[in-house]
Amino acid sequence: MLIEQLSSLTDEVAALEPWTLTSAEVREVIAAVQTTRTALDAVMSRLAGCADDMGLPKDDGATSTTAW
Repeated sequence: MLIEQLSSLTDEVAALEPWTLTSAEVREVIAAVQTTRTALDAVMSRLAGCADDMGLPKDDGATSTTAW
């Protein structure tokens, strides 16, 4: 379910045409994007740590989690 939601979000974001928004909507979308970006960065950090703990990067032949 989460993967479907993330896929849907990326599709919707890709389709966004900022020029169609009012100035109030641009402000609102910018705030929402920044909040979402911060949350996604946090979950990515947790997921990368988990993947590293599980040895997934090395299993996939990567020299490090960053390179993975």
